[in-house]
Amino acid sequence: MKKLLLPILFLIYNLGNSQSIDVNNPAAPETSFTAEQLISDVLIGGGDCTEVNFVLLQDNPAGVGDINLRSWGYFDATGTSFPFQEGIILSSGFAVDAEGPNNSSSTTGTGAGWPGDNDLKIILDNQSGDNQPTNNATIFQFTFVPVIANVSFDFIFASEEYEDDFECDSQFRDGFAFLLRGPGIPNDSGTPYGGINIAAVPGSANVPVSTLSIHADYFTCGTEVVGVNFFPNLYISNWGGNNLNEIQFDGYTQPLSAQATLIPGETYELKMVIADRGDSSFDSAVFFRAGSFDIGSIDLGLDLTIENGTARCEGEIYTINPQINNAPPGTTYEWQYESPLGSGIFLPFIPPQESTSLNVTVTGNYKLIVNFAGVCSSEGTLFVEFATPPVINETPSPLILCDDDNNGFAPFTLSDAD
Repeated sequence: MKKLLLPILFLIYNLGNSQSIDVNNPAAPETSFTAEQLISDVLIGGGDCTEVNFVLLQDNPAGVGDINLRSWGYFDATGTSFPFQEGIILSSGFAVDAEGPNNSSSTTGTGAGWPGDNDLKIILDNQSGDNQPTNNATIFQFTFVPVIANVSFDFIFASEEYEDDFECDSQFRDGFAFLLRGPGIPNDSGTPYGGINIAAVPGSANVPVSTLSIHADYFTCGTEVVGVNFFPNLYISNWGGNNLNEIQFDGYTQPLSAQATLIPGETYELKMVIADRGDSSFDSAVFFRAGSFDIGSIDLGLDLTIENGTARCEGEIYTINPQINNAPPGTTYEWQYESPLGSGIFLPFIPPQESTSLNVTVTGNYKLIVNFAGVCSSEGTLFVEFATPPVINETPSPLILCDDDNNGFAPFTLSDAD
């Protein structure tokens, strides 16, 4: 038995340390989603206030008939240590080749080739100070109508250009852009598309996120100033001993957030684009966290139940207090309760409960309906269970046992003291 122990432990260790993300797994329903569905139902998370219309999809033409050649899709990182548990991916190569472990330096570049993007070319040329073509551009371009003022979404940029000193070779600096245009948005991206690039390093003077601005500090490119145009603290190495097996890319950024202040009810257009620069190999990708693009939704949190260990105690007042940020003036709230419980029928409170929060004292299913100033309505539900606290006997009966074998131990049954 001892001879088998070491191999078994080795196997368990490797199984526990070889978890990769899944990309476009046929078993996942989201894999069959259209690009528009991925935005509305995965990135935004659905809801009545989701109004998305696709304007342009550019990708690898070969991916139309072969999902393994598609340059975008759905990823599931459940059970891995990748920062995002699920979401969507845009790649300058084959999306499925983003799966770990990291056992190749260039992933999907060989043989792949489709057009680049002029807007992204201008942004990367301006950043690097040269003139290079872009290739293999994957573009999601769509309109949306926000119902809150401050919108954002979370993303991670990953690249095979990392760890090969291409960070300092301007010819091969891959990058991406999130170009946003619409009412109140300045036209300072420097591109024919216009608008602004919200794929910027947080806290910087609008420095674009790319392999130039975020990479390891053991590669210095001569003109870098930490905290000004170079941010090594936002870089994660996935090379050599740092390979955690989740993804194929040699390096990636910390989770970042793209943010913008918009006018609720107005229509905006967003162009998400990533491409290779100067070649068609050493690919890059952008991962987006599922549900992180909040343009106006209601989330009351996880149900509070005895089974989950989150039930409240009888006699307690629990306040349901959803986080509804930046709702426009004129937004109204209506709380309802399910009656009878389990029927699916919700009734308004009498008198009406119309504040942003609700105090509850009995087990029930509660619903909040929010009307965002007439633009649209959204709702969320929460089940709250109240449990009877256990009765504690503060004066238990004494337990007395004889130590027959005189060894200082005796088998006490504590419930006998009730």
